[in-house]
Amino acid sequence: VDALEWLYDQPVSCAVQNAVFSTDSVRIIYSTSDDRNSVLWLHSLKDKSSQELYRTTGGDELSPRGISDLQWSPTEAYLTFANYTVILGGSLNTFSVMNLQYQKHFNLNAPALYYAHYSPIWSSDDRWFLITLQEEYVTSGTLPLTNHQGDVYLVNTETGESYRLTYTPAIYKADVHWTEDGSIAFTTTVKQEFSYTLEQAIDIETVPPEGIIGPEPINVEDHYQPSRNVMNSPDPNIGAWVSAVLEDGTYVLNIGNLLTLPYKVEFSLLLPEHYRYGNPLIGWRPSDYPYSVG
Repeated sequence: VDALEWLYDQPVSCAVQNAVFSTDSVRIIYSTSDDRNSVLWLHSLKDKSSQELYRTTGGDELSPRGISDLQWSPTEAYLTFANYTVILGGSLNTFSVMNLQYQKHFNLNAPALYYAHYSPIWSSDDRWFLITLQEEYVTSGTLPLTNHQGDVYLVNTETGESYRLTYTPAIYKADVHWTEDGSIAFTTTVKQEFSYTLEQAIDIETVPPEGIIGPEPINVEDHYQPSRNVMNSPDPNIGAWVSAVLEDGTYVLNIGNLLTLPYKVEFSLLLPEHYRYGNPLIGWRPSDYPYSVG
């Protein structure tokens, strides 16, 4: 099979924006767009049928509405996706959780929707998920930086009710996960300030070189900040994104670690010269690898 030819043949080259397979490769969830609104579809490979699951409304040419970031829950009873509205300089993003059996959904909003992104961390039975929500994701459309670190929330997937677990938006929460016994765990780093008089500073005990623990060296070339949305893999700590090579206008597909900021690239692939877009359709092949929860 030609690895590139199929990308340009019908019906793949239609207005499909996102697509994810079920683990058994029998179902495909995908979204389409008419440039104003988007539709979420469930396609069965057994009987070649498609069923509409969800449709956005209210979009127009200036502020289209769309669907992105499709993800299954661990048991595939639920589907999550971002419901976004394009505005000048970015988008307003809402997180949606859909029960596929009943085709009902609820929305979860970050305190500020501008540039909001969502990465749920599921319990093994799909009844709960953890998620970090920020009160601010960017300061502006031209300078997407913020010092808001977010807080951890616990969400019940049956009721949609959420519980705020932390109230420390200035402190980063790392490695948010479920433990084997079903408890919730994460790590925070606390800043400690010191104050010395001149006499105290002079009398500080000297530490020998072997007693000093230094930072691990890093290679700057291994660190990139993706310019576009990241598509998470079955392991929520690993994702894929595209970066532009500004010198010659080409693009690179990156796969990397999402636990670091900026994200650390573990693998890169230069896209063909004829490729001139920064938002390809990225999908992860289902895997039987026993990823740990979170």
